[in-house]
Order: sequence, then C-alpha cells, then structure tokens
Amino acid sequence: MNNPSTASNKVTRNATTQYQVQRNDSLWMIAQQIARENNLDTSTVMKQIQSQNPDAFINQDADQLKADAKLRLPSYDVIPSQQSLEAAISAQRQYSRRANTPVPKKASAKDV
Repeated sequence: MNNPSTASNKVTRNATTQYQVQRNDSLWMIAQQIARENNLDTSTVMKQIQSQNPDAFINQDADQLKADAKLRLPSYDVIPSQQSLEAAISAQRQYSRRANTPVPKKASAKDV
C-alpha cells in the first residue's frame, strides 16, 4: 500500500527533475538529501549535479552555487521534491544554528 504523504514528497525516476536553488543553499546540502534517499555517497552526487549544471556555479566553483539557479538533478531511484528538499535543508540550517549557539552560563551564588 502506498503512503500518499510519501508519494507526494518524492519524484519518480522518469519525471523531469529540477530544483530551484534558494538563498543560502549549498550544493553539499542538496546532494546530501538526495544521497541519503538513495544510499549514495554525497560527494558523488555533488559531482554529478555540478557536471550537469556548470552554469549554476560562479566560476564553476562547487562552493559558489548561484541563488535562484535551476538545477537539473541526475536520475536516481528517489529524488525528493522541491518542497521536501527545502524543508530538509531548512531543518538542517536550524539545527546547525542551534548547535553553534553558545549556551549562557547560569549565575552562581557569587554573581548574585
């Protein structure tokens, strides 16, 4: 039995698969989500995306993905939808921000 929520969040192999890059997206974050869904190595997926989209990068540098670029994604068994990729990347950013936020020290009896 198919789960409708899962089916709506994935794109089948034969569909045209594009991803509209959002501000602050990175190639690594996009590739990581696709790699995870397909049990692949993230760096391999990164190379494939970059080779299919050389104009999406400033000076063809993988670390300089252009905001608002439309990426053609390689055909894999499972490719998250635009909405699923955006949600996963947003969650990853929020987690990273929390992990890098210093925890305030509690006031000790001396400080009071």
